Amino acid sequence: MVTNNILYEGQKVDYLYREKTDHEDDSGWRFNTGTETDGYMDDADNVSYVTLGAVLYHDDSFVDLLEQKAFVNIARDKNGRFVKLDWRYSIKLFERSG
Repeated sequence: MVTNNILYEGQKVDYLYREKTDHEDDSGWRFNTGTETDGYMDDADNVSYVTLGAVLYHDDSFVDLLEQKAFVNIARDKNGRFVKLDWRYSIKLFERSG
């Protein structure tokens, strides 16, 4: 699952996590910019289910992270580096500076 901010608006992936897959064709990866509101995420028209290749076409900065197992939570820090977060960490608590 990827937000349309990334897929159609050209924004970068700043927050990604992998959870248990929903179905056979699901990698479990979820990608967003880290700025989406609850209202945005609650609207099914704002997210798309596409292949990993489709997401990588728009932003491949996280390609080295894709081998991570389920239940990983990763965010881009203020220096532009991806860092693992506690799995229970909420996106609402993540403040991106920079």
